[in-house]
Amino acid sequence: MFVVMLVLLMTTGVAVFAVHTTTSEIRAAGAARQALQTQYVAESGLIAAIAYSDIIEPAGVELALQRTTLPGAGYMGQFFEPELLAGKHNYRLYLSDMTTSPTAGFPIETDALRGASLGRAALAPWFIVDINDDIGYTMPIPGHRADGGGTLHFMAATYTSRGRTRVPITVGTDVPRSTGDTRPYLEGAADARAYVVLGPYGR
Repeated sequence: MFVVMLVLLMTTGVAVFAVHTTTSEIRAAGAARQALQTQYVAESGLIAAIAYSDIIEPAGVELALQRTTLPGAGYMGQFFEPELLAGKHNYRLYLSDMTTSPTAGFPIETDALRGASLGRAALAPWFIVDINDDIGYTMPIPGHRADGGGTLHFMAATYTSRGRTRVPITVGTDVPRSTGDTRPYLEGAADARAYVVLGPYGR
């Protein structure tokens, strides 16, 4: 009788351990999936910002950089980065800037009627793209004059896309944000950066 009880106890222990291990593996797989999706969101923001720059043309990007007024403290602090120095240029693009219409689906699907683009987890994609560090690009470009003469110019800038995936504020009856906590719940974060040469264009 005692031996039978020991066998049953061991079997129960093995079963509990197996369930715990399986749960941990499922959570790890979900976290890995969200991390990969978040990286895709960041890269989508980067590609969309570059495409947007083609639409408004390099002269438009330069004008936007020069006319943007930085709001001051907290502008870069929300991404745990140092604030930009006085006189620096920065042009910020949001996901909403990249969606031309509710059904366009560019660059990320935002129409709920066509299904969530990040799967059944109901994660909401979000990104911010900063364009800064703009300088005149003077290195030789294949097919263009290398002596610095001419009326056409090139500009180089750094594009930084900060992608996030987060559970919406309310999902059915769930309340994913705790009381008094302003941080997004189950947020995934990934950044993507590119050094872009814009041009040629005239001034």
